[in-house]
Amino acid sequence: MTKKKLSIYLLISFLCGGYLGGELFGYISSRAGIRLAIETSANQVVFALRTLDELKRGNNAEAIKIMEKQLNDSIPYLEKKVNELPPEKRDPYHIKILSMNSEYRSRNPVKQETPSPNN
Repeated sequence: MTKKKLSIYLLISFLCGGYLGGELFGYISSRAGIRLAIETSANQVVFALRTLDELKRGNNAEAIKIMEKQLNDSIPYLEKKVNELPPEKRDPYHIKILSMNSEYRSRNPVKQETPSPNN
């Protein structure tokens, strides 16, 4: 086999491998994205069910505790992702949510729970 033919075969192999690798990566990424979306949705359903259950039982304090935990768990991730973007690419809706959280937290600071002596 000549060097020219070998070079052509290698180039074709490289291009095919790159294409197939890209397709495989895209497939895996989209499957992971779907899995993440399903997991997020499932967590939101559990959160809503627990909160509604507590509210319907009249346990407002427990419902508030659940919602505060959800907020405290969600805000750092949103802040991190928004701040990773250049200012001109930030979604105004996300900025508004962070602003609403700041206003809420100024009226309702996070309460630090003191551990019980048994813990």
